[in-house]
Amino acid sequence: MKKFKLIKKYPGSPNLGTTCEERNNKSSFCYYFEGEKNIGITKDQVENQPEYWEEVIEKDYEILKTCPIEGRIYSVKRLSDGEVFTVGDRAKVYEYGSIKTIDSMTLVTKCSSMKEGIWLNYNSGSSHITHAIKQEKQPIFLTHDGKDIFTEDIVWYVNKENLYYDYIIAQPEVKFNSEIRAYFLTREAAEDYIERNKPRLSIEDCSQILLKWFLYGEGFEESIKEYIRKNNK
Repeated sequence: MKKFKLIKKYPGSPNLGTTCEERNNKSSFCYYFEGEKNIGITKDQVENQPEYWEEVIEKDYEILKTCPIEGRIYSVKRLSDGEVFTVGDRAKVYEYGSIKTIDSMTLVTKCSSMKEGIWLNYNSGSSHITHAIKQEKQPIFLTHDGKDIFTEDIVWYVNKENLYYDYIIAQPEVKFNSEIRAYFLTREAAEDYIERNKPRLSIEDCSQILLKWFLYGEGFEESIKEYIRKNNK
């Protein structure tokens, strides 16, 4: 339903800023002043007098996140249905119903000739957010242990050479290099990788572990962990 606001007074008009909203398209008095049940104004008086009545465009979006360095919009919620669109998402757009990857987002104001609101930009054009249908989220990489990495995931990485580890936030522009780093979705998995790959056992250490494994029948992995823990290796 449309809604209009009085921006200029005329003889017999209500106060500036008064709003009226559409109630019944079949009635000659299809616009009624907000909060009033019986005080109406005709469709012609409202829609054909733009110098007095300005259409109120309700904002159908909420900007959730912007890139701190460039100030560009990164994530937006569509208020009509709560759908969240993020750079890197794939969406079916109005244009021929094709599926596109969102490269960036633009906020268009009423000063532009384009429709006001959020526009989703992709490699061959753009689409207003009202026309977009979000597709199932696609993974952008795999962890060292075979788990999917999606945009906005916290990803832990371990440098394979020096076993230094830290975390990053996965984004489409992040470059993953599995030849240099091993990636994990939890800190525990990253630390376990370090435990398994840190070179710290001597030949004598291995002999003691194997001896205990043979003599006492304990699991091989358990024997290693117990030996490392007791000997502070």
